[in-house]
Amino acid sequence: MLLQKIKEKYSIDYELFEFSKNDKQKIYKTHFVSRARFLSRVLDENVSKALRSRGGRGHIYIHGVIAIVENDQIVWFNMGYWRDYDKWKNYDSNEPMTIGFLKCVLNEPEYLKKLLREIKFIKIKGKTTHEELIEKFISNIKVGTIEREVEVGKGIVVYDKYGNSKTIGRYRIDIVWKIGTKTYVIEVKEQLNFESIGQAIVYKELYKQEHPHEDVKSGIVCRFADKEILDVAKKYVDNIWIIR
Repeated sequence: MLLQKIKEKYSIDYELFEFSKNDKQKIYKTHFVSRARFLSRVLDENVSKALRSRGGRGHIYIHGVIAIVENDQIVWFNMGYWRDYDKWKNYDSNEPMTIGFLKCVLNEPEYLKKLLREIKFIKIKGKTTHEELIEKFISNIKVGTIEREVEVGKGIVVYDKYGNSKTIGRYRIDIVWKIGTKTYVIEVKEQLNFESIGQAIVYKELYKQEHPHEDVKSGIVCRFADKEILDVAKKYVDNIWIIR
């Protein structure tokens, strides 16, 4: 078994997790969504696109995920890390993202060190206030489902040298919270300001265009809010959460 061989070679512990279909949403929210901002800086695409179909809005797929965990938090996982795909494919063309990756780690000691250095470098940069606010808000949510960094808008279609298309330049919503019959489209800013109010209004309308059958509400999460701006914002934004 490749994981056992890696453990013996590098003294790295591992765990295998079995889960049911009903567990997927909870695992996705608890271990991936809550870390989305950090993980998106480590990976080559955001967490929702890496683990969900339909460009990040469909079914959740976490079978075959190999994650590096530190202090009970995921700091890296294989899906969505495309920069070394060709290297992994050289080790196993049928299952490059799993078997190919593990064989690469086993056979190239410097590769694992390089990967860990990348993670450490990003961690040293530290969390931004924006990330802290998002994580704090999500940690307080006990019901409903959460999606992070949800893209809306048409964007621009570009093509790589192989003719594969990719849409870029779409707007990115910090949090989409679905609770009961309502869907909250939420912008996160440290200071409530004109920009955040405008973004909340525009994102709500763009999201409604793509999800016409949902009861979409706008929202802003902030740490500070001037009373005059807050009073105006309440006229146009459905919900405002101030988190100290």
